[in-house]
Amino acid sequence: MGSSEFYDHFISYQIKTGINDRIYGLYKRLLKAGLPSDSKVLEIGCGIGSLTSLLARKIKRGTITSLDISEKSIQYARTHVARTNIAFHIADIMEFQTDSTFSRILLFDVIEHIPEEQHVDLFSKISGLMNEDALLFINIPNPYHILFDQKHKPQALQEIDQPIFIHNLLNVLAKASLDIDLF
Repeated sequence: MGSSEFYDHFISYQIKTGINDRIYGLYKRLLKAGLPSDSKVLEIGCGIGSLTSLLARKIKRGTITSLDISEKSIQYARTHVARTNIAFHIADIMEFQTDSTFSRILLFDVIEHIPEEQHVDLFSKISGLMNEDALLFINIPNPYHILFDQKHKPQALQEIDQPIFIHNLLNVLAKASLDIDLF
C-alpha cells in the first residue's frame, strides 16, 4: 500500500476537487444498488471524507466506519464530516481490528494502490468483515488509462498506481470465496 506520507500530501488535491462527478456518480450507483438507511458501512480508503459526507445523507439509522492510512486526511474528515454515526480511523485495512461485521463494504479507487501480491490477503480480510447479506462495492479505474499514464504521464499517477484487469480480479475474489454479481 502507498505510504501515509504520500497521502498526507494528497489532501490539497482532494480538497480542491471535493465532491466531483466521479464521487457523486459512485454514490448514485450505491443508491441504485441498494443502500438501506440502517446499513453498517465500511469505507476503505476514505481520504478526506468526500464520499463519506454523501453516505451520511442516506445512512441515518446505521453506521459508517471509514478508514484511511493518512492521519491528516482523517483529521480533516473528523473536522468536516463529523456525525455521531460515523467513526473515522487511521488504519491500514490489513491491520484494522474490529468485532463488527458490515452489510456494505466500499473499496473505491483503492486496490490499484495496493500491490497485487497483497490482493488475496486483502480480500480474505474483507470477506471476514462481511455479514451474511453483505455487498462489496469495488471501483477501479480503466486499466488501459493507467497503462497510458505510466507511459506518457507518470507524474499524474499516485505513489503506487497499477492496472487492475477484471480477469485477475475474478481469480483473487474466488480465492476469498467472493464473486461478482454485477460488473
